[in-house]
Amino acid sequence: MSAPYPYVPHQQASTTPWRRYPVVLPIRGRRPPLWVFVVILVLFLAPGIYAWWRYGPEGDEPLVPVRHVGWIEVGVAVAVVVITVGFGWARSVGWVPRPRSALAVPLIAVALVATSVLLIGTAGFALSWRFSAYVILLVNFLAVGVFEETLFRGLLWAALPVRWSASRVLLVTSVCFGAVHVTNGFTTGNWGVAVAQACVVSFSGLGLGALRLRTGWLGLGVITHAFIDAGLAATTALLPELRGANPEHLAPALAVASLLFLALLGLYASLAVSGVVVLVRTFRAERQQRRWVALAGRVPGVDPWWTPPPPTLVA
Repeated sequence: MSAPYPYVPHQQASTTPWRRYPVVLPIRGRRPPLWVFVVILVLFLAPGIYAWWRYGPEGDEPLVPVRHVGWIEVGVAVAVVVITVGFGWARSVGWVPRPRSALAVPLIAVALVATSVLLIGTAGFALSWRFSAYVILLVNFLAVGVFEETLFRGLLWAALPVRWSASRVLLVTSVCFGAVHVTNGFTTGNWGVAVAQACVVSFSGLGLGALRLRTGWLGLGVITHAFIDAGLAATTALLPELRGANPEHLAPALAVASLLFLALLGLYASLAVSGVVVLVRTFRAERQQRRWVALAGRVPGVDPWWTPPPPTLVA
């Protein structure tokens, strides 16, 4: 087993009277240094902060990019993946699929992606999108998903101190993920909305982090992240139609889109709640594990069903 997550389940965990440890797949492979995350984040944020300092806020950002591919975002996402793979960090960052994973949280993510796909299709039908609009929308938001997940739940996740527990890694990466969204205030000028968005995103970060923790793989988090954003963007595109007078033939599509949007919000909240549950359960299990190890150390002959990772295997 490789670090972080120093407290990992032993083979005999199921035979003890103590609660079984939540499924946590430890990090394996070569770990990136923390400064890589810091440098990439600074380079990403610097142009927007400079533009705000030089020219002031630009106003609300366009939320429905279906006309042009955001080549800058795509280039940044590709560059981060190339850096990760090129330096041999793909396994520790989570780009290599892992066997053995829990199903509850991933099933919520799959349901969320399916709902978002239906919502995007319904919105596109109501707005008469061409096929190219769907492609551009997905490319743009996949680029965002790849970049942000690789940065926060990939590079930062794997670069945190070796002896940090899984719950601390999950909490810190989620808070950092949310805090970065405060910088949207530099672009929009609306700092209240930016702070509120950061708080919401921190909770969704717990859900996405739970996917990473339970599966050991970054791919499902990338897809879920991308389709959450794409589904919300499709809903934003429909807002003028929902508020105004519409032809009768659009009424069924708009009604279906409204129901799908409510379902998307419900699943989004479920993912965030599952992240909180995973965080609490993991923290409690780690605390219980430490107490059990301490008890076993004082009572001769008690099997603590816990062994530290061999030093030779610690990445």
